[in-house]
Amino acid sequence: GDQTRVAGKLDRLATKVSNLVDVVLANPEMQLEAGEQLELLAGCVSLGSHEAEKAAGRSVAITIGNTGSGKSTLVNRCFGCKLERFELESGIKAFRVSPESPKPEIMPIGHSNQSMTFVPGVATDQELGLTFMDCPGFLDNRGAVINIANAVNIKQAIHAAKDVVVVVLLNYASLTADRGRGLRELVQILQDLFGEGDARFEKHSRSVMLGVSKVPLKDGYGDDIALRHVQALLSDTSCLSRTNGGEQVVAILRENMFIYDPLELGSVAHGWSTRADILLKLRALEPIQDPSAIFRTVLNLEDERALRSIVEALSGRIVEELRRSHYDDVASTLLQLSQIELVENTLVTRLLNQAKERVFLELQDVREEAIQNLLMGDFEGAAEALAKLDAAREALTGFKQFQESITKMANNLRSYIHKRQEEMKLLKNLEAEAQSSRDAHVKLQNKFDILQGIQDEAKMEMQRLREEQQLQEQHSKQQEQQLREGFALEQQKLQARMEAANEEERTKLQQELDKLAKEQARETRELEERAAHQARMM
Repeated sequence: GDQTRVAGKLDRLATKVSNLVDVVLANPEMQLEAGEQLELLAGCVSLGSHEAEKAAGRSVAITIGNTGSGKSTLVNRCFGCKLERFELESGIKAFRVSPESPKPEIMPIGHSNQSMTFVPGVATDQELGLTFMDCPGFLDNRGAVINIANAVNIKQAIHAAKDVVVVVLLNYASLTADRGRGLRELVQILQDLFGEGDARFEKHSRSVMLGVSKVPLKDGYGDDIALRHVQALLSDTSCLSRTNGGEQVVAILRENMFIYDPLELGSVAHGWSTRADILLKLRALEPIQDPSAIFRTVLNLEDERALRSIVEALSGRIVEELRRSHYDDVASTLLQLSQIELVENTLVTRLLNQAKERVFLELQDVREEAIQNLLMGDFEGAAEALAKLDAAREALTGFKQFQESITKMANNLRSYIHKRQEEMKLLKNLEAEAQSSRDAHVKLQNKFDILQGIQDEAKMEMQRLREEQQLQEQHSKQQEQQLREGFALEQQKLQARMEAANEEERTKLQQELDKLAKEQARETRELEERAAHQARMM
């Protein structure tokens, strides 16, 4: 399932990287385009990371040496592979793992001047309880990018290991040719690896042993070559630079070295080591408990220039990826920078810190933009910003320095969004209540206006009624006056007739006067009652 897919992916990556490495190795001076440099470096480091995982928490024996020193051959033999000698097309004799070997080949064995190893190979034998790391050839010019990748990958594996011991291999021919080139290379390898001149190496000398490979069984006279003969070659340190030192390094290793033959044809009596002897010597070495703090990586000037170019390109890529909010790509590029930082270069560290600061500031800008959106009531914009922070937190899971700050920013923003949403709900409710109050006020105003109209009409009606009453009162008074005057006139007429009438007629006229008085009283009473009734109606 998952393991098969991962293995397939690694195989495809290894093939792709290997093809590109072959092109570079064929012409180390070739200038790669920036994109090709990044692709090659990322591929080598990715493969190296996978190998480094195999060293995690283990005691690791690091084998180092220049190309052709036989590191892969030694590792395969220590693991118990059966080796055989065969003839190359060039006619040169070489070693390979025999088809009849009880164990398959652990580390690929190269048969050319180019190293087969372009990333450190890590393998563990559970039965032996040993883990070996076969490092790419030291002092090889493979091109700046591959040199940088090697430095990163070696540091990755060393950083992952619980503790390490070191096995340095030198080709016998390098000790006898070119005025002690092998000794100079030996000193340079160890000084590059440990740093600080000879002092740090001397402190950890019990953790290192030297193996000399491809030692001929006999000299030109047919005499057996013994360990002491090879040790004697290490006694002459006149080839070493006085300024660089190294005499003490060589003196220490001379007392802790071995020679061996892959087919174990060398005489044990003459100091040749068998596989069992080498394993015994390995187990006797004193492990270095804090290897990541001890070992150094050294790049030449060309490598330094290439490193600067690569790191600046990666930093620029981060800026572009941040602009596009491609946080998975940001994390991937930061991881590449972090891996490269293992070479302990001040430029890399500075640019990595700047890149991390840029990421942090960019995410702060995202948060501030979200807050501005919230203040303007743009909840959709704020939600998009929060989604960016969540995406960044998910993508940058491997960077602890970001997790706490991004989580805090996202949680604070989420809380603020919730708070603003609650405030907006409350505001809407208040607005609804206010609108309801305004509506009620309008209704009351309408009612008031209606009542006011009714009241005005009532006032007008009252005024009309008062005026009508006044007219009625005037009319009543006029009627009453007219009634009095009419009765008075009738009384005068009757009085005049009574004066001229006889007794009988006077009696009748008196009756008429009494009747008229009653009629006047009745009419007057009716007028008063009508006036009182109209007053009540008002």
